Amino acid sequence: MRNLFRSKTRACTSSSRLDMAQTCNRRPRDPQSPWQRTFAIAIVLWKHPPASFSEKMKIRMQSIRLCSWQNRHIFCRVGSNGCAAQLLGTEHFVGQAGAAALGGMAVGLYEWTAAYLVVSLGFFFAPIYLQCQLTTIPEFLEARYNRWCRGLFVLISLIAYILAKIGICLFAGAVVFEVVAGIGMWSSAPIIIIGTALYTMAGGLTAVMWTDVVQWAIFVGGGLMGTVLSLDLVGGMSGLFQKLESFGLDSFPHVLRPPAGKEYPWPGMLFGIPTVALWYWCVDQEMAQRVLSARNLSHARLGTSIAGLMKVLPPFITVVPGMVARVLFETCRASPAGGREFARWCDANLDEAAGANRAYPLLVMLQFPEGVRGVMVASFLAAMMSSLAAVFNSAATVFTYDVYLRFFREEGFASPRHLVFVGRLATAGLTLLSLLWLPVIQSNSRGVYIVAQTAMCHLAPPVSAIFVLAVAWRRANGQGALAGLLVGCPVGVAQLVAALMYQDTCAAMSSRDLAQDAPVIEW
Repeated sequence: MRNLFRSKTRACTSSSRLDMAQTCNRRPRDPQSPWQRTFAIAIVLWKHPPASFSEKMKIRMQSIRLCSWQNRHIFCRVGSNGCAAQLLGTEHFVGQAGAAALGGMAVGLYEWTAAYLVVSLGFFFAPIYLQCQLTTIPEFLEARYNRWCRGLFVLISLIAYILAKIGICLFAGAVVFEVVAGIGMWSSAPIIIIGTALYTMAGGLTAVMWTDVVQWAIFVGGGLMGTVLSLDLVGGMSGLFQKLESFGLDSFPHVLRPPAGKEYPWPGMLFGIPTVALWYWCVDQEMAQRVLSARNLSHARLGTSIAGLMKVLPPFITVVPGMVARVLFETCRASPAGGREFARWCDANLDEAAGANRAYPLLVMLQFPEGVRGVMVASFLAAMMSSLAAVFNSAATVFTYDVYLRFFREEGFASPRHLVFVGRLATAGLTLLSLLWLPVIQSNSRGVYIVAQTAMCHLAPPVSAIFVLAVAWRRANGQGALAGLLVGCPVGVAQLVAALMYQDTCAAMSSRDLAQDAPVIEW
């Protein structure tokens, strides 16, 4: 088994270096002709024993069957919608709308600044991924660096799934169920898990991508409908901005905030977010698995280009309704006690994180017509199932291929049924750990969306750095990459724990410093 991975590493590393040189506009020493490449690959395969190559192909086919990647032709029909479906989830309808109710339009920068990175996945990373014939993204780190980098990246990825994906989706879905049906968080979480897991486990990546096509149409269509109806309540965009200013929320319409501001300073938003987005959109298994399922590089680039173009939509679909909900809440509080306008909004508490998370679901249930409510609730549920299904499938794939087959099966072979069973157990284990994270999300004072971004911001920098260096710098080596992960990741985890433990103290100190010491900057 060790010899198989060594041979695979040699073949993949030579191919990836060839493509890396093309990406960096450097002239490689290797031949550029397709016939010469084919001849070189044939020589590499001829040097290995036939038995080893046969066993290698058996391992490859087990993973391919597990993820349903034998149907690579599906990408040319549904892959672009599958990529675009990852642009919106329940964490956006709940979390991002809630963050907009608390802080305004600037939260939309999380989406807009990531648009060019989605395109980068298809034009810079996809050629390397497809040429190496990867099954999972961690496999690339072993080919480029060493097996220790691969193992550590798998551990970090599984932690990120718990902190920033599965737990966040479950909490956001629980908020929707609470507002729509009055079901508590601990009662709705099992319903969400079981409902999503049924078709994910049954159909693998094929089921995920096909359902994304229908779900994408539902939640994008429903989201745009919700935006139009929301703006109609406040007199359009101009009316929205005027009312925000009348309530003293002058900073809400502004996307770029002062550098010394407490929330969303523009240097951090423009230069810090790409570090997180690079991991999320370019090197994470959840997004990259859709590129790995492409028939060829052209289809991969087409899908990511469409997805990048559609990154314009999420802020209008989620951020604008969140600000509208805040205006309705402030209107109710400012109205006379005897004849309050939008009287049902007075108890919404949208100026606090716990209430702001409910902004968009409350807007749907309190202000939208009866028929539209059903469409919007379907949009929420479709977005939730789309996000969770993709996470479940990618987590099962990473654990099964990069952990179980790598470390717990010495012979490196297992039946497809057994691999599927292991993937299900891994998904169940990660979900149970995510349930323990829900109380932390609930107690956070900045909202569910900011919790997810905070977790990713502390874990992403070392991961993004080693992938960028792997592609852009030939002299990057395994020792340096491993050192970066061993130092950067523990420091990031320590910072995350400290930020969560002392968030109220830090917020109070920040507010005091801004009020007393910080200069006033007009923008």
